[in-house]
Amino acid sequence: MQRFFFLLCTATVAGILTLPAQEKGASIAFDSTTRDFGRVSEGAVLKHIFKFANKGNATLEIIRVDSSCGCTSALLSKNKIAPGNSGEIEVVIATKDLPASELSKTVSVMSSDPRQPVVVLTLTAVVEPEFVISEPSIYFGNVPRGREVTRRSWLQSPPTSLLRSRKRVRQTRT
Repeated sequence: MQRFFFLLCTATVAGILTLPAQEKGASIAFDSTTRDFGRVSEGAVLKHIFKFANKGNATLEIIRVDSSCGCTSALLSKNKIAPGNSGEIEVVIATKDLPASELSKTVSVMSSDPRQPVVVLTLTAVVEPEFVISEPSIYFGNVPRGREVTRRSWLQSPPTSLLRSRKRVRQTRT
């Protein structure tokens, strides 16, 4: 019985001593850590603002913000966030030189939060090409003068593209 009482007292004292330590420090909390842009046209510039707050009782310091790729940039509103205040990270993805495919980019936020020193923000999208052509090149071979040669190809534009045909082009060799 004395041993049980001793263990109970020790556990209570240990809990009381660690309680203030848990309440101390900065604590980063994001509204959301993901953003799905859905389907976008190749060349689109994607922008999103991630909002976060310091839920702790000490100043939160954002030590570093790293992007997973050169096509992704992140702009931090401020490096030091007082308790109860908030900040923002604006992330921009340039899809201009990216191949048409499923896209997943990340931004790592390193902070002074002892419980969560690194938070990873994830952005996804499906990049669709501006247009699809059935044959990337068409070979006509050695065509004698005066002879007509025909090759067919098709051009398709996805529904999200703004590609419009203005006039029909016909080229003949003379």
